[in-house]
Amino acid sequence: MPKIVLIFLLSSLSVFAFAAESPLAVAPGNKKAEELQPAIKELKKIEGLTWGLPKFELQETREELRIFASLDGLFTQEDSNLLYDNQLIKLGPNGEFNFKALLSGPKTTIVVTIIDVLGAVSTQDVEISYPLWQNKWDEFKRYKGKKHFISASTGLSILNYRESFQQNFSHKAITLKLSYNHFIFPPNWELGGTAYYTLASLLSDQPGVGMRFLGVNSRLGYALPFVKLPWRATIMAGFYYTTTFVTGNQFGFENLMGPQIFPVVKRLIGSRDSLGAYFKFSPVGKGFSLLTFSNREVAFGLNLTRSFNRGKSASLSVDLASLDLVIDGIRLISNSASFSIGYGW
Repeated sequence: MPKIVLIFLLSSLSVFAFAAESPLAVAPGNKKAEELQPAIKELKKIEGLTWGLPKFELQETREELRIFASLDGLFTQEDSNLLYDNQLIKLGPNGEFNFKALLSGPKTTIVVTIIDVLGAVSTQDVEISYPLWQNKWDEFKRYKGKKHFISASTGLSILNYRESFQQNFSHKAITLKLSYNHFIFPPNWELGGTAYYTLASLLSDQPGVGMRFLGVNSRLGYALPFVKLPWRATIMAGFYYTTTFVTGNQFGFENLMGPQIFPVVKRLIGSRDSLGAYFKFSPVGKGFSLLTFSNREVAFGLNLTRSFNRGKSASLSVDLASLDLVIDGIRLISNSASFSIGYGW
């Protein structure tokens, strides 16, 4: 199953293209347009070091925006190293290079260092101009004030269910999932909830028998402040409820509930894409009965998300869940895998 999950996510990357902003075309003699052009200015000339026109990339989440300059150039000094931010810049066969620098405003000055074979050190100050920097931040702030986020997804679920004294049951079905997130004290504290329901059974190994699942969970989360972009880690905890609806009530369970812990990790990929993972552990019981860790649901999921302007997003997700418990001497085991596509706003 892990190989299938990995192949699913990697193949889906081809659906998305990474976003980068290229310089604008300017008509000759249009000085106003020329003032808006990205530019790079060498404040000190270094022999054997030349720069190309920068491109720009935006890394944004619901909480933060970072604008990077993607810098190309050519470095032809023999037996010398080129460094930026104390990191060695990798050179191509002919001395070509590319690296990214975080911008702090419409004009940002960076320093590159050259160390020759004898250990002699020289530096070059380079000024990067991106006149649209403030525009991008203003646009981001307009929707950053939005604290409510909703997403809907649907897809295929594959279920295998076992219950004492009952025939094993398996089916494939369409599942709908709705999610809600609210930043109560941004950017660290958030309140969230998810509900899922089996819309339709596609294929069952017991003709005429259908099994639908309903699940609801609510959670409060805190993003760890020491985890910095491109990473984000959130520890969440809350309440979980699930029940089933089976033709003729032949098997299944009703009104299982309990607390849950729900850590989430996310990493930005490129400008607008992110890969996230979560783990859920929930000790459950019937109604408000005494809970034990042996009666539990465990779940794990991966999601690939492409963010658009003003908080919109599209996603591909894989979710694996396993429920194992004993109620009144009857053991229930439910294993499921879901593959879904979603849209958020």
